[in-house]
Amino acid sequence: MIYVKVLILNERDLRLMASKSGFAEVFYKASKHYKTYEQCYEALEEIYQIQYFERKYSSYQSFRQTIRRSLKQKNIS
Repeated sequence: MIYVKVLILNERDLRLMASKSGFAEVFYKASKHYKTYEQCYEALEEIYQIQYFERKYSSYQSFRQTIRRSLKQKNIS
């Protein structure tokens, strides 16, 4: 397990973060532990970098755009 502030991620969450939808799921679950979504995102990116040796997204803005596109596609389908 990796500990960041009050956030504890289990092995399932770490595996979920590998996919876009899984990263978003962990993000929304963890967001209640942070004052802002951006703080939560940066904490998860740090964990992702430790686990996978690279960033998942280039920035918080990029992450938000990906989520927005995903939601639009679900609404169209």
